[in-house]
Amino acid sequence: MFEEDKYFLGAVEITDGTKSSFYFTTSEFDGQLVPSSYRLVKIKDKKMITLIHGSRDLSNGYEENSFVTFSIYSLKYDEAEDRYLFFLEDTLLSKNKYNNIHNAFEKELGI
Repeated sequence: MFEEDKYFLGAVEITDGTKSSFYFTTSEFDGQLVPSSYRLVKIKDKKMITLIHGSRDLSNGYEENSFVTFSIYSLKYDEAEDRYLFFLEDTLLSKNKYNNIHNAFEKELGI
């Protein structure tokens, strides 16, 4: 991370059990109209770490309010890969429309 420039490159690998995908973040910005984001949480009754990816539907434009899809992944050990991976467990659709993913996380999931 280049803190003096406030730019960074981050990557998260997640899998649905058959294929893996990499998601990248590249820099900080003011947080307005954010189309997608992640939350890494420890859910009370689960032993493993949970990754939640929220993403807005941008088909009607970047600035328009839209429903948010929350994809929920659990960190599990993959014997075949001999490493831990995030596996897709569930998806949820927001009840309301948002133009900022951070607001959706807060209002829909309380995080």
